[in-house]
Amino acid sequence: TVIDAAPPTVVTQNITVQLGADGTATITPEQIDNGSSDASGIQSLSLSQTSFDCNDVGVVQVTLTVTDINDISNTGTALVEVLDVLPIDALDDTIELTSCESITFNVADLIGNDTDPYNEDLIVDFVGQPSSGTIVDNNNGTWTYTPGSSASHSATASYIVKRDDGTIVFSENGHFYEYVSDPNISWEDARDAAAAMSYNGMQGYLVTITSAAENQFAFDKLDDQAWIGATDTETENEWRWVTGPEAGTFFYDQSTGQAQNGAYTNWQANEPNNYGTGEDYAHFRNTGEWNDFPLSASEIQGYIVEYGGMDGDCDIDATATATITFSLNDTENPVISAPADITTLATSAAGAVVNYTAPVGTDNCDVTTSLTAGLASGATFPLGTTTVTYTATDASGNEASASFDVTVEGVLPVVTAADISASTDPGSSTAVVNFAATDNVGVPSSTISYSIPPGSSFPIGATEVTATATNAVGTASTVFTVTVSDDDDPVVITQDVTVYLDENGNASISSEQIDNGSTDNSGGQLSFSLDQSTFDCDDLGARNEATIVSDNTWSQSTESINTPQPFASVISSLPAASTYTLGATVDDPYGQDNFFSPAIPGAQAIRSFGYMKFFRNNFELTGRPQSLRLRARVDNVMEIFINGVSIGYEGDFDGANFSGPVYHDLFIDGNGVQNGYEEGMKFDKVTSASILDLLQAGDNEIVFAIGNSNNNTDDGGFMVRMDAVADGVPVELTVTDPSGNTSTGQAFVVVKDEIDPTITLNGDAVVQHEAYTAYTDLGATASDNCSANLTTDNPVDVNTPGSYTVTYTALDGSGNETIATRTVQIVDSTDPEVLVKKITIELDANGQVTIAGIDVDNGSNDASGIASYELSHYTFGCDDLGDNGVTLTVTDNNGRTASAITTVIVEDNIAPTAITQNITVYLDENGNASITPDQINNGSFDNCEVENLTLDIDSFTCDDLGENTVTLTAWDGPVGEGLTGFQLDQSRPSSINFGPATGYSVLSADMNGDGNIDLIYGGYCGYQNEVRISDGNGNFTVIPFGTNAGGDCVEQIDVADVDGDGDIDVVVSRPARVFLNDGNGNLTESQVIGGARRGINLADYDGDGDVDLAYGGPGAPSIYKNNGSGNFTLFSTIAGSYGENDYYEDGDIDGDGDIDLIIAQRASNNQPPNDVYINDGNGNFTAKGLNLGTNSYSKPLVQDLDGDGDLDLVFANNNASQPTPVWFNDGAGNFTNVQNIAPNTSTFG
Repeated sequence: TVIDAAPPTVVTQNITVQLGADGTATITPEQIDNGSSDASGIQSLSLSQTSFDCNDVGVVQVTLTVTDINDISNTGTALVEVLDVLPIDALDDTIELTSCESITFNVADLIGNDTDPYNEDLIVDFVGQPSSGTIVDNNNGTWTYTPGSSASHSATASYIVKRDDGTIVFSENGHFYEYVSDPNISWEDARDAAAAMSYNGMQGYLVTITSAAENQFAFDKLDDQAWIGATDTETENEWRWVTGPEAGTFFYDQSTGQAQNGAYTNWQANEPNNYGTGEDYAHFRNTGEWNDFPLSASEIQGYIVEYGGMDGDCDIDATATATITFSLNDTENPVISAPADITTLATSAAGAVVNYTAPVGTDNCDVTTSLTAGLASGATFPLGTTTVTYTATDASGNEASASFDVTVEGVLPVVTAADISASTDPGSSTAVVNFAATDNVGVPSSTISYSIPPGSSFPIGATEVTATATNAVGTASTVFTVTVSDDDDPVVITQDVTVYLDENGNASISSEQIDNGSTDNSGGQLSFSLDQSTFDCDDLGARNEATIVSDNTWSQSTESINTPQPFASVISSLPAASTYTLGATVDDPYGQDNFFSPAIPGAQAIRSFGYMKFFRNNFELTGRPQSLRLRARVDNVMEIFINGVSIGYEGDFDGANFSGPVYHDLFIDGNGVQNGYEEGMKFDKVTSASILDLLQAGDNEIVFAIGNSNNNTDDGGFMVRMDAVADGVPVELTVTDPSGNTSTGQAFVVVKDEIDPTITLNGDAVVQHEAYTAYTDLGATASDNCSANLTTDNPVDVNTPGSYTVTYTALDGSGNETIATRTVQIVDSTDPEVLVKKITIELDANGQVTIAGIDVDNGSNDASGIASYELSHYTFGCDDLGDNGVTLTVTDNNGRTASAITTVIVEDNIAPTAITQNITVYLDENGNASITPDQINNGSFDNCEVENLTLDIDSFTCDDLGENTVTLTAWDGPVGEGLTGFQLDQSRPSSINFGPATGYSVLSADMNGDGNIDLIYGGYCGYQNEVRISDGNGNFTVIPFGTNAGGDCVEQIDVADVDGDGDIDVVVSRPARVFLNDGNGNLTESQVIGGARRGINLADYDGDGDVDLAYGGPGAPSIYKNNGSGNFTLFSTIAGSYGENDYYEDGDIDGDGDIDLIIAQRASNNQPPNDVYINDGNGNFTAKGLNLGTNSYSKPLVQDLDGDGDLDLVFANNNASQPTPVWFNDGAGNFTNVQNIAPNTSTFG
């Protein structure tokens, strides 16, 4: 076996390798092998290094390994020279400018002469700012250059060229940046993808931002939101860069919101906020601001890769820099145009001011225009022609000029003079006026003359003056006006006046009455006007009162003097008003309550501390001063001043000054001074000044000087009240001079009324009036030009006949008085009213009886009183037994008489005296015997006469044998039995109860005045009311009245002449309705008084001569008063406890002459008793509170049952088991139940 153990022969060669554009290069073993061999053949070649990058630039030794087919290897070395990446060949560029305007260039303008040795596409990555001017990147592959100077010049700027490989370079750090679009990629995937990328030997990583410039650079190149290399996953809220050279750098503390160590951050507002959970990764917003997101976020569109700054990165010339030269070469002249030639007139000897629009040059660059010949606009150009030239020069020295001519010609004079207004000189009717016209136009200057020289006196009004200007060219004139006005106001002098109201209560005055010689400097006619020239009653006594009392509104002077002792008026001048700066101390002297006694009304005590002190107050007075009253108390002495005048002082150190029964009182008016007014204390000394010398219209002052011991411990004080009165209506006189100047002055108009009122008597001046009846004077009316108060003195005594004078006095507010009288003759022409009663008298034992007039009087009366009662028959005997007509004649106190007839019933109530004797009688043959009274009588007698004798037994038989007792009865009248009980007699019409079938009540009265008694029938619910007219023979004609519809149910009727026309009217109840009679029995309803009440009664309750109405039941009865014409008005409701109270009757129960009311309660359970209600004479009723039984079912019977002259009562009942009670009256309205009629159901009326 042949074994090849020899290694291959290795032959190498050195080579040179050029790095590619991406900074890398590769070689193969074959490039190093230089003919290596082996006997058995070569199986393979390998190198120790086949790839190279920027880190290998230079000479690199590599080892070539040659392996034969027997796997025997041998090595050899060689040198590889690695050449760096070839640079881009960027050549400088020149851009020519012919004007100063901006120029825009593009990428092609710059890279058109640049080349890449690798033939890659080139881009301009950056253009810097020029050495002069500005370059603006338009971000669209173009840039705009603006020259920095208008002059021809050159400026340079550098620009960077790089290969168009998707990266961009940031010039500040030389790093390259690349945006990779990868929507929805997570932050970790983006980090890993970036780390796997490289560029020209530089390691890629997620971008880290460390400056605002880098942030702005990256943002400008972004397409959308992209991840950046920051997170706080290591420590929550501690944000760190975790990629690139800055990996591990803590740059922001989220918990404090503070950047660390001055690190740059650009968080969006309120970010990072770790919203939700896991927002731990930073990204770019599309605004360039940062935000934190979770690991994955749908909004992410990619990530940014940064290259550069990592250890091991290559330093490859991937860019090239070249220079741009901007060359401005301006050879164009400016353009300028001159205005047209100007011709003008001179305005002064110097020429004329000429204004023109100066030419302005224009140029492709900046241009400056200047005046190079002549005068500027607005300058004074001399007479003649001036050439003006302007030259325009640009910054490169190119220029152009333009010229024009200005010609100034001479001017005729133009005289100007303003109108002049002047005021009259003080106290004069003229004004000295100086003036000067001007010629500011004429060239040469002119001389001016005047038609009236300056300094002349001009009268009031307008005066024309002509001014003439003359120069070498000619003359000119103008007319101006000198107007003199009177600006001095008139001097107003007024006087007060007194006016008197006329019969209409009006008065008027003229301005001339108020004017008292007003004057004006003009001497012209003055006009006058008044703000008020008419006056009426409202202006009477117009007055203003000012009251000042001591209180805390007073002020005290800072000055004081020693109090002289003994006190005398030593004050020659009072302290100035400006010294009254201290407040008054309102307190009682010595702190003693109620020190001043009696106190002055309304005033408070002011306390003063030693020496003589001064206290002051002001008051306003409107009008003409009229009076002044001053009341004062002091401890110790005082002096009082009004407007600086001492009006009174008290110099006695006397306790009466502060504790006497009265205080000092002083009154001053037009009549002089009253010291000790109204019995007050007198001042030691008072003023003699008049009221007009003391007071004034407007402001006034009062000063109180108080003196105490000359030390600070004598803290006396004072109390004062001052009442000042002014009168008059203030009027304002306005005086106007011919020029319209006005002045005003005030005066006071005292309005007086001296016209007496007028009195007109109502009725006759002499009247007669019936005595003892109420007299109502007809009165009188008073009229006055203003108003008057009418008073009446009425001494009329109707109870004393005679002649009386009623005096009417009308007094108006001004004290004017008128008196009128009426003679009232009170006469008694009324006979006494004779009221008699029937009396029963008894014969005495002698058969005689005597009565007096008062015995039959039943309340005869007369307003004057009754003087005597006389009878036609005073004595009665046995012949007068029975009824006797007797005449009672009554004489009143005025001698008037009247008579009435009554019945005196004479009774003999003394029984005869029977005297008997025993007799013996014998039976006859028939066994009978008889006797006569005379046989038994033995001298019986009587006070009158024994008329009959009777025996109780006058016959005898065999049965009576023996002694028999017989009774002899002596009679002094007819034989018979006496009438027991009494008869009831009702003399007035009354209602009859017919029951509810058709009606409740029927009443009788003469309804048509024919003397026959007619019937009035009240229909019940739904039935017709009727008047039934009698023909006197028992035949009746029906006249219906008043329909009873619905709830109208007539239960009771009463009749009377309610309207005073002499016929009988009707009132029905439930409700109360009033029907008036036409005199023929035809009734018309005139009034309805509501309420479903039953009780009704007509009577004159208030004594005024007409009938009133009582209406009620159920419930409280009410009194309705009649107005005399049949119209009723509710007057009162009677107080008390009432049940049904259905039935009313009237009568004078207590004998006082007025009508009382008796109310019977309807029969039902739990009703209050029947009662009597006493009238006070005016229709007011008070219950007597009597228990007069119950269960009445009709009106009570009210009559004199016992013949004693007063009214008794019978109440019919509605209960068959109860009696009907009879009640006798004692005359005062007190009743006694004297009899109960046997039980039966009964009614009355």
